[in-house]
This record gives sequence, C-alpha cells and structure tokens, in this order.
Amino acid sequence: VLTAGNEIIAEAGAKLARVAAAAREAGLGGFEFTAGIPGTVGGAVVMNAGANGASMSRLVRDVLLLDCQGDYHWKTNKELHFGYRSSVLQKEPLILVEVSFSCFPRDRSEIGKEMEHYTGRRRLTQPLRPNAGSVFKNPPGDSAGRLIEAAGLKGLRIGDAQISTLHANFIVNLGAATSRDVLALIEKAGETVFSRFGVRLEPEVKIIGDD
Repeated sequence: VLTAGNEIIAEAGAKLARVAAAAREAGLGGFEFTAGIPGTVGGAVVMNAGANGASMSRLVRDVLLLDCQGDYHWKTNKELHFGYRSSVLQKEPLILVEVSFSCFPRDRSEIGKEMEHYTGRRRLTQPLRPNAGSVFKNPPGDSAGRLIEAAGLKGLRIGDAQISTLHANFIVNLGAATSRDVLALIEKAGETVFSRFGVRLEPEVKIIGDD
C-alpha cells in the first residue's frame, strides 16, 4: 500500500482494513465507511462493496488488470460500470492486480472518530460469529434482512449454519457448518420470502462450484 499526495495505490491482495489504516495515518479521507468490512481490496472493488451510504466506486480512480494472454490493461472508474454490488469485472475474464484510489485531505482525529463510530455500530447490529457477510442484495426500496425476519426465519438452523438472531441477512457458522448447510439456508430463505411477499432475493455472496 502506497500513498502519494491525495492518492492511495494498493495491490488487489491487500487487506481493506490495512488500506483504511494507511489512509487514516496519511490524513486522507474517503475510506471511513469501510471500517469493519472484511476482505481484500480486490474483492471489495470487484463487487463494489459498500456500507454506511457509500461504496468503493466513489474512491476508485483506475485499476490495473491482467488478461488470460498475460497482457496488462488499465481501466478507468467509468469503464468499470459500477452498480449496486456490481462491476464489469464480475463478467469479464480479467484479474485485478492493482487499484488507484482518489482521496481527500482530512484531519486524522476526525477520520478516527468516524471509523470508530461505524465499527461500534457494526458490532451492535451484525453478528461476530464467522460468516460471509450479507447473504442477499437488498431489493429496491426494502431490506433483505427485514424480509427474512418478517418471514419468521430469524434463528432458523440447518446443521451448524444459522440465520443470525442479530441480523437476518447473515448466516453464521455455529462451529461445524458445511457448505451444504449454508446453501440449504440460502435456498430456504429465498423460497420463503418469495412465497410470502413475492420478492425474489438475489444472492450477494458468490457461490463457486455445485457442492
């Protein structure tokens, strides 16, 4: 992770928390909303991760990509076609290598206070047990967690996977959950919400493989 003026350059494998810490240390604002978001820079940019009313798309200036032939390419923010939890990188066979972020000068103590506020709120509203983050995207004008809870599924357990009793859009591992347990809960939640409210929930998590 490098800082230069109002710019931060990070490799795709860098932890998002490390980049946020580097921004804070350099007195650069913009990454405050990422406080508590797990994962790497690459994953956050590809899915346009967001929280607290902001998303990665507002920070990305450009990205360095590697194609299947071993050639490097640059894409600007506009060329990434960011959307709600989406980008063109989810559809193209390209490897994200490096990201340049545009930030702005801000007092370090103010950055710290805002990040601590978001972290504290996350602890109160989201489960601390192992989980993969938000399971479903929020449908327009509503909340996936609210719909799942309204369907009476909060706390539902299959094997050692459980729909969180704290926030219904999270599935937690109680100790020995398998992928089958988690997938079964995802399917159950989606089917029940559609049956009750006629709303199709779209997974936010990426499911790789068939089993």
